[in-house]
Amino acid sequence: MRLLPTSLPTVALALVMSASASAKQCKTVDANLVSGLFVEGCASPVGFCTRGTVASGPLAGSFEFTALTAEQPNPASPVMFYTGTVVYTTKKGTVTVRDSGMFNANNGAFMEVQKVTEGTKNLKGFNGTLTSQGDGIFAVIGGLTQLIGFKGSVDGKICPPRRHDGRDAKDDDVDDDDR
Repeated sequence: MRLLPTSLPTVALALVMSASASAKQCKTVDANLVSGLFVEGCASPVGFCTRGTVASGPLAGSFEFTALTAEQPNPASPVMFYTGTVVYTTKKGTVTVRDSGMFNANNGAFMEVQKVTEGTKNLKGFNGTLTSQGDGIFAVIGGLTQLIGFKGSVDGKICPPRRHDGRDAKDDDVDDDDR
């Protein structure tokens, strides 16, 4: 029978501690959001933009979504697929994400995956993946029921950049309690 070296448990413990220390650097995003459609100043090539607010957490503040593409593979279906960008503006800086999602034109339901692509100020170099989902907000305008916005949530993690030595940056870049 071959015995394992006594240093193996120490190495395993160091790896676990390193992984958990790294995980502490990431910030959990779990917040409600609400937005409204806007036309003036909308830079979308497909004519679809929203702006709104994130209620809490590291992305607390405002955001603006700009659709870049929209495709309805089956004209008989209300489901559309889209890509776009979202810029979240917080007290610590901005986070820009590239998103891909699907939208149901009948009820306004949407679901999307967002990949962090850049940040500014204290959020420069951040990365992560978010998901967002929700439902449409409708109003009767001129006798017609129209989509005017969305309510939903954004969830996931945003993480600070890795330092050149491979370790995570300090944990003071973004705070969960910023509102």
